[in-house]
Amino acid sequence: AEAKNTAIDGFYNLKSDSLELTNLLKVSPIPQLEKDKAQELKVLLLRWLKKVNSPYYYSVKSRPLGRLNANYTLYQNDIAKIKIPGITNLSGLPSGVSYTILTNDTLQLTTSASTASMFSVNATINGGISLVRFEVLPALEMFSSIPANNELSQNNLTFSVDSGTLNVNLGTDHFVNSSAQLYNLEGKLIVEKEFQSNLLAITSSELPKGYFLLRINKNQQSFTRKVFIH
Repeated sequence: AEAKNTAIDGFYNLKSDSLELTNLLKVSPIPQLEKDKAQELKVLLLRWLKKVNSPYYYSVKSRPLGRLNANYTLYQNDIAKIKIPGITNLSGLPSGVSYTILTNDTLQLTTSASTASMFSVNATINGGISLVRFEVLPALEMFSSIPANNELSQNNLTFSVDSGTLNVNLGTDHFVNSSAQLYNLEGKLIVEKEFQSNLLAITSSELPKGYFLLRINKNQQSFTRKVFIH
């Protein structure tokens, strides 16, 4: 959480490096394929941390993804909160980036109309001047944005269980690119089916009895429900 913090995310190839000795985000230059995949996985992690109201959400979000010479990561058109003990001022911010000092030494930065770049600013910390470096990445939701024309919602999604058959109703005629996935409580995928209409039936012959997680996917949207199959 300190301004001179050098912690970055870790990303490893477990097939060739099972002991996690080589952080691929420390390779220079970082291969673009690996950096894109690491960013995609980080977005999923952040979505989960936000969903469970994790106190670590903002610190993980601002942790540099791959630049060793950056102290913090920001995202375009976003609001970031970074705890820097003793901070009272920032100077030299680029156009499109503004800040506010909140309580508990928390720095809030807004990156409206900012471009992806690396920049350094002078920070007044405990009365002295320190150089703090930021990296601005493309918008955080670039891998998981929800379209404005929301055709799927938890209000019109319904399901029922009848004689061992799980019936799923999207509540909409726009079923193209829709699918259902059924996981057990350990996260193992049991059944996956594509919608051919707004109705989908998963029969008892395809799944055992018990509790499951039902995930509905449509384009870039998804909802998960807990269901009991009897």
